[in-house]
Amino acid sequence: MLPEKRLILAQLRFFCQPDGEDEIGGLLSEGVDWGRYLDMCEAHGLEGAAYYVFRKLRLTGSLPGEVVDYLQWKYYQIAARNIYLMDQLRRVVAAFEQAGLSLLPIKGASLVEAIYPSVGTRPMNDVDLLVKREQWPMAAKVLRRLGYSPLRWFPNLFSGNGVVLDVHFDLAGADRIRSRRYAVSIESDKLWAEAISSADSPAGRTLSETDTLLCLALHLQKHSFSRLIWFLDLALFLRQHQHMDWPGVWNRAREFNLTKALYFVLCYLRSVFGLQLPRGMERALGAKPLNLSERRSLRALLAGEDMGLVGDILLAFSANSPAGGLHLLAETAFPRRQIMSQIYPLGGRYALLWAYPYRSLKVLVEAFRLFSWFFKPMRPGEALRE
Repeated sequence: MLPEKRLILAQLRFFCQPDGEDEIGGLLSEGVDWGRYLDMCEAHGLEGAAYYVFRKLRLTGSLPGEVVDYLQWKYYQIAARNIYLMDQLRRVVAAFEQAGLSLLPIKGASLVEAIYPSVGTRPMNDVDLLVKREQWPMAAKVLRRLGYSPLRWFPNLFSGNGVVLDVHFDLAGADRIRSRRYAVSIESDKLWAEAISSADSPAGRTLSETDTLLCLALHLQKHSFSRLIWFLDLALFLRQHQHMDWPGVWNRAREFNLTKALYFVLCYLRSVFGLQLPRGMERALGAKPLNLSERRSLRALLAGEDMGLVGDILLAFSANSPAGGLHLLAETAFPRRQIMSQIYPLGGRYALLWAYPYRSLKVLVEAFRLFSWFFKPMRPGEALRE
């Protein structure tokens, strides 16, 4: 593993185990390619978190001045942006309440003020909101009155006041990839019924602890476990909620068909973050053990390999029928025109002429890469510690 990646992981572990000063100091003394380090931090949304750790440990003097200046600038930029985003969110919440509408902040918007030690450590590109589908016509009118308007190719994205609101009716994203309903069985009515009061939420309510955990795990899987900041979300959430109702979590994961997504992220948090988790995580799988492809994919994740489109492929493996899985794979590879225009928004009216061939090539490359994992030899003693 590259020393820069080792340094980043050590910093992330510091959030969960604040005794890693010697490890981080030792990695700094070994030498760091700061250009590569900053590129990795940017890719994973970790510039603010990196600065927080260096400042907390009083290690900024060990860094090149230009690196400290950049990280400090990003940290305060993130803080200022988050303060503004949360103020705008509270404005939306107030308007919804006045109109008698329901709203729940999810993902970053529900976490940045609740679990992070500083508002500058967790960036947000947009504000994710869970809205009741039957209330959407009125909710859209409220957003327009507040100065928000839908983006052309993204009807559930509303932009205005320097903010993008990402409106969700369900957590699976079945509005975009419709066949996800074959793989994920989340009933939105149950999410709303079990939402809890929370002083840390701008809306005064949030998803239950169990549903928040599963929402974050599903989000990671949908994006193929691609960003470390999303793992940090989970790590800090679990650190704050150390007395989770784990039998209830397992049951809810089975109900929503998310046992494998949960298993993947918990294995990663235990193996890479060193987070203490309940024994016997394999029980979350119930009667469905990991198949060979899933085991190889988990090994690749723990080894830090780029996962590409593997998250969607794993969702297909969890489908309720082989036909449903094939449907999900086909729609993931070749989504309908509106979704292709969202994935490849540049290129004008003729973009789809090259988008579908490009997508075909990308899918073939991903399939070949996944297939190649089957033939990678296991190193002696290499196994998932369960």
